[in-house]
Amino acid sequence: MGTRVKAVVILVLGLGLVGASRAAAQTVLESAGLRLEIDGRGAIARLADPRTGREYLPEGVPGYLVRVREAGGAELAPVSLKPAKDLWTFTFDGGIALTVRASRKSGYLRFELVRAVRPERIDAVLWGPIPTTIGDTVGEVVGVVRDADHAVGIQTLNTKTCGGKLVNAEGTTGGRTTATKEAYGSSLQAFTVNQARDRVIPVWGQFADVPVRALPGFKLEGSALALFGATPDRALPLIGEIERAEGLPHPTIDGEWVKTSKAPGRPYLIAEFGEDGFDALLEYALRLGFPAVYHSGPFETWGHFDLRKDLFPNGRAGFKACVDKARARGLRVGAHTLTNFITTNDPFVTTGANRGLMGAGAATLGRAIDAAATEIVVDREDLFRQASTLQSALIGTEIVRYREVTGTGPYTLTDCVRGAFGTPAAAHAAGVEVRKLMDHPYKTFFPDWPMQEELIANLAGFFAETGASQMDFDGHEGTCYLGRGDFGHVHFVEAFLGRVGHPVVNGSSNIGHYYWHFNSYINWGEPWYASFRESQSGYRIDNQALYERNYMPHMLGWFLMTPDTRLEDIEWMLARAAGFDAGYAFVAELASLRQNPATDAIVEAVRTWEEAKASGAFSDEQRSRLKDPERDFRLEKAGQGRWVLRSVDKFRFEHRRKVLQPGEPAGSEWRFATGSEARPLHLQLLVAGEGAEARDITLEVDRFFRVAVPNVLSAGASLVWDGSDRILLYDDKGRKTGAVDVGKGLPLLREGTHTVAVDAKLEGDGAVIKGIVRVAGRVEPVGR
Repeated sequence: MGTRVKAVVILVLGLGLVGASRAAAQTVLESAGLRLEIDGRGAIARLADPRTGREYLPEGVPGYLVRVREAGGAELAPVSLKPAKDLWTFTFDGGIALTVRASRKSGYLRFELVRAVRPERIDAVLWGPIPTTIGDTVGEVVGVVRDADHAVGIQTLNTKTCGGKLVNAEGTTGGRTTATKEAYGSSLQAFTVNQARDRVIPVWGQFADVPVRALPGFKLEGSALALFGATPDRALPLIGEIERAEGLPHPTIDGEWVKTSKAPGRPYLIAEFGEDGFDALLEYALRLGFPAVYHSGPFETWGHFDLRKDLFPNGRAGFKACVDKARARGLRVGAHTLTNFITTNDPFVTTGANRGLMGAGAATLGRAIDAAATEIVVDREDLFRQASTLQSALIGTEIVRYREVTGTGPYTLTDCVRGAFGTPAAAHAAGVEVRKLMDHPYKTFFPDWPMQEELIANLAGFFAETGASQMDFDGHEGTCYLGRGDFGHVHFVEAFLGRVGHPVVNGSSNIGHYYWHFNSYINWGEPWYASFRESQSGYRIDNQALYERNYMPHMLGWFLMTPDTRLEDIEWMLARAAGFDAGYAFVAELASLRQNPATDAIVEAVRTWEEAKASGAFSDEQRSRLKDPERDFRLEKAGQGRWVLRSVDKFRFEHRRKVLQPGEPAGSEWRFATGSEARPLHLQLLVAGEGAEARDITLEVDRFFRVAVPNVLSAGASLVWDGSDRILLYDDKGRKTGAVDVGKGLPLLREGTHTVAVDAKLEGDGAVIKGIVRVAGRVEPVGR
């Protein structure tokens, strides 16, 4: 079989055309796992596995190796293909032509654009769509689709070639359309936007008619793509081989490729720290068994990345000292920022360098103004009516803030604040530019392309100088504000990592196809929006399937430990991590670690669960149950390589407002059963409902032990009682707000049936008290 395939390839590359049993001549290129045939009009005629002969091209669905989008927006399919050895020339209406070098490599087919005719008429080169009948698993980011027998994938081979569907002028995809699920199976596609043309385009769905200047030296030529077929188990190793063969990013940790290493998926500690106190924080990280300490906010400015003086009085030398201490103990240190966001106190804003701030467009000053004028006349209004947080315009090197734009022409910026953000107020002549500055709700600005290159150098300089080696490209979508879409998104990463000079473990707020090669992990899910368990809980779980489809480590996001966080909540997180074999970010300030009375137990629980997870001790059936966010578990060490897993059964109930006859009790009572081992009660009540409030709450257990709660609980608030002499109260974010002194604890609950009764005055439509009683459940061994 191998000899015959080789002969076909030689014939095709030598003669260009192969006469097959089809009416039209076919141009054929074949690798070990994929046979591609293209007809004389440039359409895909076959997409097959040469080993089995199975066809993966869906019948009746048009597919192409390459197309173009004209400057006017129309998408053109080729009208002819003229092969000459390894050079395939696709022609299009309007005199446009693309010459692609097609070659067979070890395990894949390689295509590179080597000549574009009439590039001034081309807005973008479109690779694909390449339709397939495979729809079982669609790796939308990595660009690989697979079923039980076969995988087909594409890989873009440089940053100018972006994976995904081109759905807007800027080329921003969101990173999840390199492979798309379709009714017939799936589709693979990529594109290169022509950055060599001056354009005026909408940006980020927010700013209309943004001038985006031609990028010096940019050419469509060089856009390149790899196309491959393989057995499913070979797809990921083959991508690694393509990376090495093509000089793509191929990062490693301790000598192993990040895509197969377990290291990127390990949990890490996030905290604010300074030169003082870092030693203590480092000890906690070591006790937890984490490989990294990540600073949540070390910078006073974003842009030049000056460190906070209150934390690092010795500047970068002080930060480097922390890095060196951690490295000596086998840990890395990271630093957090928001990619290309620029704070208003940075020299990129406060000095004449601000001429490089990104604008949504420019108006002309209608009348001369002095340094004190508060009404400024401009010749257009559209720019100044767009959504904005900082309401700022740049005139010369002065930033002016305005209340609104009024009038019907000429237009007036009203109630202007002159010399904003420390810039000097000055007189300006009529006819000068008034640039509307792009901003973000975080009250930051963005750089234009040349300023962003400076910003990248500044950020990389910090990492190079201090030895910091972990960073999340948070706010990564900010790179798209420059109007260069996914190309700009991945260029920032490539330029930054190329300048640092040492490996940087990295995540991002925004994934992308080519960025996938650089990326170490994606860790989405934040703790700021609700209680420990509820904050983005569904989102965290849903992301796991995305990671699985795209050969990425499982991560559960950020979890916040406060002085009040309970051990049972930490174990809820740890159970999910064990179920998904996932890492997480453990957000815990030094003060929280010192003040939480359960810290020692929490540290021990983290180490216990992580040790069992790392050893692969849980069975598939156990992992399936551990994934369920409705289940609680505890894990105890039982010996070398052995653990005991204790399930926690939950009895749920609800109490709602009732309309009853006078004198009839308005409370609600429920029954639950406990096992043979006497244990304390564990009860939680949560107030739910729009605008709900609960007051005069009373609890009664087994019809003899009554407790009154005098506090008013609003929607989202909860109380937790472990049967002791105190009931703890929490707000809707899980922060402790107080306690109720019960006086004495409830006796242990013995085997048998028990009752719990709740009564309260409920206010608000749909107000309800949701209760959970937790009791000991199944006990089972884990490990050998």
